Amino acid sequence: MLSASDLGPLLAAIARAEAISRDVALRQSRLAPAPLARALAQQARQEAAHATLFGAAAAALPGGARCPPRVERALQAFRVRLERDLDRAELAGTLVGLQGVLESLACVALEPPPGELARLADRLVPLRLLVLRQEDAHHQLGERWIGRLVSDPAQALAPARLAYTALAADLLDAGLAELACLAGDAPHYRTAIATRLALSPDPQVP
Repeated sequence: MLSASDLGPLLAAIARAEAISRDVALRQSRLAPAPLARALAQQARQEAAHATLFGAAAAALPGGARCPPRVERALQAFRVRLERDLDRAELAGTLVGLQGVLESLACVALEPPPGELARLADRLVPLRLLVLRQEDAHHQLGERWIGRLVSDPAQALAPARLAYTALAADLLDAGLAELACLAGDAPHYRTAIATRLALSPDPQVP
């Protein structure tokens, strides 16, 4: 049986991911054309609120909670790649990485299968479904604008998709290894991510 404290590391990991998303969306807004810049600035504000919400939920648990080390390393690898692409002004590549891939992971994490985890999550984070809708909107924003910024995104952004998909696979493996509240539903999470990102659900297949 899951307890509230079992969700602490997951809440802390989500807060960490949301903080990365906040920082990246803000930097993206400085590279983007005006209509997209406004949407990205709004996304950055929403991500900041999400980070505060999940961070507060984790901190409110007895003894607090921290993001597990392997998950932290996987998230940091995401940040490093995103910041590298931002430094190179590769806006479309960062839309693949943040809105396309990391937001997809967030949507899957925020939508556990019906059961004890979902009930506990709703008790600890009552706004979970609102956050999920906003994250899905961020994903759709990226998908719409990638095609506007790049004439042949399937070819031009293939290296970025490959790199960020590999980072997603590492983050998924880290989460299933270190977040006990997810491990029992590992097949669900692998299939959900595979559906969104065309990853193999078998961790032995690259």
